[in-house]
Amino acid sequence: MPKSPSRVDVLVVVDAEAAAREASPAETIWMPDNGPSAAAPEDAGELVTRLGPGDRINWSLAVMNGGERVAFAVNPFGGPAVPSVIDPQQDRRQRYTAVFNVPPEAAPGDRYRYTLTLEIDGRSRSFDAYLCLR
Repeated sequence: MPKSPSRVDVLVVVDAEAAAREASPAETIWMPDNGPSAAAPEDAGELVTRLGPGDRINWSLAVMNGGERVAFAVNPFGGPAVPSVIDPQQDRRQRYTAVFNVPPEAAPGDRYRYTLTLEIDGRSRSFDAYLCLR
């Protein structure tokens, strides 16, 4: 029996002071999520969220060390997975939400890259993350 879609909350945690100093923001961003077996191990070196077909993803932003200096950019999502696999839309709570629409030929372990852009200290900073079919 197929598993029914679930909701996975992804918290984009940014160290604002470190991100403003670094050439690439990827080293200063963490993306824990609450899905069962949803995230890659913390030491994996990549931002990966594991999902099932039809799962709803909710991205929200948490900032440490300078919260007023970081926000989602205008149209923050891009990359190969947008809009075919995910088409994130902002909701009333200032978070982004999307449904994981995998192609019919997808197999467990397939990964889909997307880019997320944040405004940090008035500069647009982008990083790649991945959605992985579990």
